[in-house]
Amino acid sequence: MSGKTVEGRITELGKEREVETRYGKARLAYATLEDDTGKIQLNLWEEDIDRVKEGDVVRVCDGYITTYEDTVSLNVPKNRGYIIVNPSKS
Repeated sequence: MSGKTVEGRITELGKEREVETRYGKARLAYATLEDDTGKIQLNLWEEDIDRVKEGDVVRVCDGYITTYEDTVSLNVPKNRGYIIVNPSKS
């Protein structure tokens, strides 16, 4: 199954936190990714947290959608997907 490619602007970047996953502890931050069709929560893991800031335009390649506790979010697979960042000018 092919993943989704989504492009939008980071309009909000939440604080980083440490979470326990089935693979051990990991860094996670929630961002809001917005385009002219709407917005979605983007889950940023590990080094992707450090790569973006509010205002950046990003393209998520091979992303997938999940729902957890009634929140729909876009995720980037660890070994397949990637984020391309076009930094904001500010």
